[in-house]
Amino acid sequence: MKLLFPESEISRYASYYPAVYDQDMELLVPEVKKRGYLRKSDLLKLSRWLSPRNKSRVLCNSCDSVEEMTALSLRSETERGRIEHSVKLKGLAFTTASAILHWFHSDSYPIWSLHSQGAVSFEWSARLPEQERWEAFVLFCREVVSRNPVDMRTLDRAFRKFRL
Repeated sequence: MKLLFPESEISRYASYYPAVYDQDMELLVPEVKKRGYLRKSDLLKLSRWLSPRNKSRVLCNSCDSVEEMTALSLRSETERGRIEHSVKLKGLAFTTASAILHWFHSDSYPIWSLHSQGAVSFEWSARLPEQERWEAFVLFCREVVSRNPVDMRTLDRAFRKFRL
């Protein structure tokens, strides 16, 4: 795996992303981390931030299932469990599940989105299960962040603004 732009350009690309877009999410972070799970209203905010079209699918979940699955996701001790619990919610795919981890888990996670996938070249078979691609992508992004003076949020902002 490799970035399709020089690592030295991460901060520059990230600077094109208006930080004001993240304000609603940043306000949620301390409360959700303290509570240990997302409420349905939190998941709706996250969904609106990520992709407004996802709202109707998120609404199909009960308040109890959102709280239960996100709590399991945020406290799971395995990478597989962290992503798979959230994916069990109706209408949630890896993109939204990865955004839950990105914003609310104590470990550093990238968002598995069309933006990030379009900014990285992958050297694997399309037949590789998405779970395995996700885990490799997480490790790759953590390595990129460790080599550069940026955090995972900055890398995600760069992914969102990079265009071929």
